[in-house]
Amino acid sequence: MPDVEPSAGAEPDPAASGPTSLTLPAVPLRDNVVFPSQLAPLAAGRPRSVAALEAAVNGDGRVVLAIQRDAERDDASIEDVHAIAVIAHVGAFRRLPGGGAHALVEGKERVRIDAFDASGDAWIATVTPLPPDPVEGTEVDALFGSVRSLFAEYVNAGAQVGADTAVAMARASQPELIADIASTCPDFGFDDRVALLQETDTLLRLRKLIPLLAREVEVAQLRSKIHEDVQKTINNSQREHILREQLRAIRKELSELDDAGEDDEDLSARVEKAGMPDNVKQRVLKEVHRLEQIPSASPEMGMVRTWVDWLLDLPWIDPPAETLDIERAAAILDEDHYGLTKVKDRVLEWLAVRDRIRVKGIAEEAAAETATADAEAGAAVEAARVAAESAHESSSETANSRADTASESAPAQSEPVDPGEPENAETNAPHVASQEAGGGAGGSADLPPRAAQDVPRTPSDGESDGAAERRGVPAPTGPGPDLFMPGC
Repeated sequence: MPDVEPSAGAEPDPAASGPTSLTLPAVPLRDNVVFPSQLAPLAAGRPRSVAALEAAVNGDGRVVLAIQRDAERDDASIEDVHAIAVIAHVGAFRRLPGGGAHALVEGKERVRIDAFDASGDAWIATVTPLPPDPVEGTEVDALFGSVRSLFAEYVNAGAQVGADTAVAMARASQPELIADIASTCPDFGFDDRVALLQETDTLLRLRKLIPLLAREVEVAQLRSKIHEDVQKTINNSQREHILREQLRAIRKELSELDDAGEDDEDLSARVEKAGMPDNVKQRVLKEVHRLEQIPSASPEMGMVRTWVDWLLDLPWIDPPAETLDIERAAAILDEDHYGLTKVKDRVLEWLAVRDRIRVKGIAEEAAAETATADAEAGAAVEAARVAAESAHESSSETANSRADTASESAPAQSEPVDPGEPENAETNAPHVASQEAGGGAGGSADLPPRAAQDVPRTPSDGESDGAAERRGVPAPTGPGPDLFMPGC
C-alpha cells in the first residue's frame, strides 16, 4: 500500500525491530476521540488539517488521528498530542466554501506516535502500529460478557446509540473489539474516552468499562423515567383537551336536536364575570356543574337553568356613574326629531328633574358624612375630657393616700404643755398636793384626772387666776384643764 512522501528527516529506520513504522498525514483532534472500528464524521477547520485530509484522500486514504492535549492551541507538536493515536480511513471528503472540510472516517488500529512534523503545509506523523495482544481465560470471558450485557441495557434504556453500533456489539466475539465498541458510548466524558484510547491492555480496558457503563445505564434509566413522566403529563393534558372538545361538540349537537339554539357563552365563564360574592358564586357554580349532569328531558333542567339565568341577570356590580348633559340632550333631540316641541320640553324637564335629584342626593350624602365626622370628632373630644378628669381624680386620690400613709408612719407627738409648768416632779409636787387637797383649779377631788377635761373652767370655781399667779402657778391660757395635766 503506497504511503505519502515523508518530509525530510522523517524516514523510518529499516533496522528497527518489531512492527514497521509508517509515515502518514496527521490530524490533531481538539475535542473528539475516534476508536478502532468506529465510523465517525470529522470537521476540519485549520488549513493543515484540511491539507492532511486532502493528502490522505489523494494517497492510500489513511490518516493518523491524534488527540490534542490542549484544545485551545492551533499549532501542535509531538509534546502537544497524546502518545497513542488511531489510524483511520477517509471514506468521504468534501471541501467547504469557507476553507474548512468535512470527512467521514473509520478507525482501524491503534498506533504509537514516534515523530510529529509540523514544518510543511500538512502535519506528518511517524507511527508504529500496536496490534492487540490475544487474551484468554474465564476472567476475560466474564468481563466482556458483563460489558456486552451492560451495553445492551444502556441501549434499551434509550441511549442515543446507532442501530449499526448495537448490531456490531451483538455480533462481536473478540474481547478487544467489544472493548472498542463499548468505548464509543456517546455519554462518556472526553477524559474517560481519552483514557480508554490510551490503554492498550484489553483486560484493563474491560475493567474500566464496567463501572463507566453501569453509571451510564443508571443515568439513562433515570432519564428515560423522567421522559416517560413528562410524556404522561403531556398526554393527560392532551387527552383532557380532546375530551372537552368532544364534549362541547356533543352538547352542541344535542342542543340543535332539542331546538334549544346554540349557547355561545359558557355558563361558568358568565358566572365568573358576573361579580358575585364568593359564597353566591360557589353556590351558582355548583348548580352549573350539576346542570351539566342533568338529562335534558328532566323537568329539573328548566328550573335550574331559570334560576341560574335569573341570578346572572341581577346587577351584582354597581352601575357606572350617570352623566346628564341637558344641552347635549337638547341638541340630539333637535337633530333627530323635527318639531315635537312639547314632547322635547317634557323630556328635557324630566332629565333636569332627575339631574337635580341626583345632585341633591350627592349633597345630602356629603352633609351626612360631614355630620357623622363631626359627631365622631365630638365624641372623641368628650372621651378625651372624661379621661383627663378621671386621670386628675385618680392622681388626687393617690396624693391623698400617700399623705395619709406618711402621717400614720410619723411618730406620735405629746400634747402641748404650758411653758410655765415645772419640768420635774419635785417642783411640781406642791401644786399636785394642793390639787389633791382642794380638788384642783376648778376640778373635783372625786373625779379621775382625765375626767376633769370635760368640765369647763370658770372664774368662780376655786381660786382666781390672780391667786394662782401669786402662788407661783401661771394662769391658764386655754379654755380647758388639759394644759395643766402633764403627762397626758
